[in-house]
Amino acid sequence: MPRAALIYVMALSWCSCNLTDGDIDTDQLTYTLGASEQEIETLIDIGLFQQTITGVRINEYQSNGNHTRKELADRTARNTASKRRSRARQESDDKYSADFETFWKAYPRHVDKRPAWKAWKNAIQDTSTDTIINSARAYARQVEIEGTEPKYVKYAATWLNAAGWENEYDIRPTLTLRTNPTMTSRNESNRMANLNRAWQYMSDEERQRAMGGTG
Repeated sequence: MPRAALIYVMALSWCSCNLTDGDIDTDQLTYTLGASEQEIETLIDIGLFQQTITGVRINEYQSNGNHTRKELADRTARNTASKRRSRARQESDDKYSADFETFWKAYPRHVDKRPAWKAWKNAIQDTSTDTIINSARAYARQVEIEGTEPKYVKYAATWLNAAGWENEYDIRPTLTLRTNPTMTSRNESNRMANLNRAWQYMSDEERQRAMGGTG
């Protein structure tokens, strides 16, 4: 029996390595594993082997922790599919989205696009893309109005990481009014203040007239 037990263990190992699902023919038992007819019969008698046309089948093969050919094929297929999805996600992460490209075009400083892309993906978890893009346009407008030097304009990644869309931007142009020489400085000041307050409610034509256009 000790020798038969060794043959049983060797048979398990051979089937596992060769993915036979527990089937092993007589030639393999005899010439590869060195089993005698008596040892094979002993293993059949005690229920560890089952006689087949070509050899034997190991009973309860899977219960010994061995996987069938189908199980291993399924596992390989799942792993392959998982790697494919991972590559697809990576490719998706590396490709700029249309919304980000719109933001990048609107933002007033085009430096370090890749860090900006990374910051963008984090930012859109907290707010909408429209909110970010509109705020970037407002910031760009403020930079233009104030004549801010490019070196003082924040990098897009810095602006995004700091939730720059939550800031308020003054995008009203500096008004140059046509003043009446007889108007007192106090009245002119009051008019300027009132016009600034009303600016957001004025039409384009009204704004043009206020700034000295022909209207």
